[in-house]
Amino acid sequence: MFDGTFALNVFAYAHMQGHMKRINANGNFLSGNQPFYNLYETKDGKYMSLGAVEPKFWHNFCVVVGRKNLASQQFGGARVLEEVSGLFKQRTQAEWVEHLKDADACCEPVLSLEQAMNSPLGKSRGVTIQNIEGKNVFTLSIKTVGEKPTKPKPSPKLGGNNSITHGSSQYFPGQ
Repeated sequence: MFDGTFALNVFAYAHMQGHMKRINANGNFLSGNQPFYNLYETKDGKYMSLGAVEPKFWHNFCVVVGRKNLASQQFGGARVLEEVSGLFKQRTQAEWVEHLKDADACCEPVLSLEQAMNSPLGKSRGVTIQNIEGKNVFTLSIKTVGEKPTKPKPSPKLGGNNSITHGSSQYFPGQ
């Protein structure tokens, strides 16, 4: 799991390589210190994620929320971040989802795990499948285009995968 999630740091790592002094002072552009890439609380205490890294997405966001004056201030720092934060607090998450549904702005609701699994995208991607015991289980997250999950097999019994070679376990010596 560590290897898979660590690989998601590739953009931050690449940015870090070229801008280490500035990053040490200010954080990188994906650290939440700029208005175009952050989580914003909504009127109902839920959150929206804004990932408008490319200028076109930031511009589209500014236009659709009626703040075209902010389009040139993508790297506006704390002042613009505060303005955008205030903007998000004016509507509920559901209202923002509806308002932004046709906008090409990289702005989406922050979902719980259950909401994500049951979302139209989660269902269409087949992120879970029912196993033979009738329980929802995760499918392999790395898929090729058009690949369908294989038929599920029974889950191993507790400790069923502990024995690596010759009946011993590298994680639990002596078992």
